[in-house]
Amino acid sequence: MVLREGNAAIKKLRPLSISTSAQTLALVFIVLLLLSINLSGIKVFIVAGHIDIALWDIATVLIFLLWFSYIALVRLKVSRHLVMGFTLIVPFTIWIGLQVFKSPQPIRGLTMFLLLLRNIMIFLMISTMANRLVDLDRVNKAVFFIGIVISTLAVILFVDALRNFSMISNIRRPYGGIILMVDEGHIPRLIGFARDPNFYSLWMALSLFCGFNVTSVSRLIKILGLSIISLSLLLTLSRSFLIFFVISTIILWSILFFLRRLSLVWRYVRPLTILSIILVIGLLSVRSMGVDPLESLAFRFAMIGSSPRFVYWESIVTKLSNPAFLVFGAGLRAAEEELGGYSHNSYLDLLFETGLIGFALWTLFAIFTTMRGIASLSQRAGLLPWLHVWLLTLFMFLSFSLMYNPFPWLVAALIWSQGENRGAT
Repeated sequence: MVLREGNAAIKKLRPLSISTSAQTLALVFIVLLLLSINLSGIKVFIVAGHIDIALWDIATVLIFLLWFSYIALVRLKVSRHLVMGFTLIVPFTIWIGLQVFKSPQPIRGLTMFLLLLRNIMIFLMISTMANRLVDLDRVNKAVFFIGIVISTLAVILFVDALRNFSMISNIRRPYGGIILMVDEGHIPRLIGFARDPNFYSLWMALSLFCGFNVTSVSRLIKILGLSIISLSLLLTLSRSFLIFFVISTIILWSILFFLRRLSLVWRYVRPLTILSIILVIGLLSVRSMGVDPLESLAFRFAMIGSSPRFVYWESIVTKLSNPAFLVFGAGLRAAEEELGGYSHNSYLDLLFETGLIGFALWTLFAIFTTMRGIASLSQRAGLLPWLHVWLLTLFMFLSFSLMYNPFPWLVAALIWSQGENRGAT
């Protein structure tokens, strides 16, 4: 009798332990990926002279081994709405794969497709594990603290580098892909441990938004953390980030007003008011060191007309006058072949390389991802920073080539993973 009751108790505890382990693994996966993305400026090694193995590639392999080991022991459950997300991705992936055969650089076209497959794998692993997350506050707290640590180190090293600025001002990237870069007008810009100040801004925006929304952190730590993250974002002097941050925030607040979730708006308004005061003090302190971020930012906005982006965009638009390119695409790496790089516009790159068909397939996925995030907000308030950074990313696509970066796919995976878990298959 006692043995039978003990076995019954074990059977009841087993689903709970499985759910707990899945939630822990989901947190580990997200933290590993975000750390590798935030440290993307640190080069690991290069294979065959041109294939750069980044930290996120190593993180993806490690996550895959853990994920595969888990699903080998536990039956994987996938909700119906998650199946819909996969259904939207499959035709897009197939169409991108077909573009390899038209690529003007076949080998590099293949490597780009492999990057997409890596990102699809990230989407699959994160979404299927995060599907078990009951409360996102634990994840948001971890993301917030990652941002605090990285931004603190970035600001300290940036300020230290300014002491030697007179010696390094003639070098665009004096420290390789980290700490600081010297932009037009010999303006120093913080890039943290990313390869680009604009990428740093996008990665760190997620930590900022998580800081606004996390509820299990003391008010003092929250304000201090948000202050250092905000200061680091300001020191990047990113025009695109500033513009799209404002636009995405307005859109998000409009959505919350429509959903009558005004309490979520206040999660932003209160800390933003305090941050404004603290940042003024911080700016005055930095200015005493001979650096005026506001003046530098104003100069960068004045120089916006000289950005090479507009030349790249005009060149791509001219090529799109060819009906075959417009509808079916010119093949992967075609934009790189044409411009010697990329156009700094993910949508134009995608349209030129994959045509209206590829562009339409991606747009469909982006729209449904946004709708999925909005629909889930009614039950999952912790999803708010992820929806916000997703909106911001869609706007940042207008200024940067991010389609094959793992970050958008990580964010999309978490959005698709949340919602009702009924009807698991």
